[in-house]
Amino acid sequence: MVAVFGCWRVVQRLADLLAGDLDPWEHQAVQAHLAGCARCDDAFDRTRRLEALLRSARDVEIPHASRRRLEGLIDRLETRDRVGHAPTPSG
Repeated sequence: MVAVFGCWRVVQRLADLLAGDLDPWEHQAVQAHLAGCARCDDAFDRTRRLEALLRSARDVEIPHASRRRLEGLIDRLETRDRVGHAPTPSG
C-alpha cells in the first residue's frame, strides 16, 4: 500500500526526491502524488530546472546585493507556501 501524502508534505520533499534521499516508501508516495497532482508536478518540474540551473552556475560569484535580494525572495516564497498566498512586493 502506498502512503498518501498531501501537497505540503510532497513539496517539502522535492529536493530530497531529486537528490535520491527518500526511503523507498516515501519515494513511492511522492511519485504517486506527483502523478495525480498537476500543481505539485509543476513545482517538481520547476525545482528540477532550478537545480540544473544552479549546478551550471556553481562557479559564478553572486554580488552581495543580489544575493540578499535572492534570499529575500526565497524567504517570501517560503512564507507564501506556508500561508497559501502570494507575497506582497515589499515582503
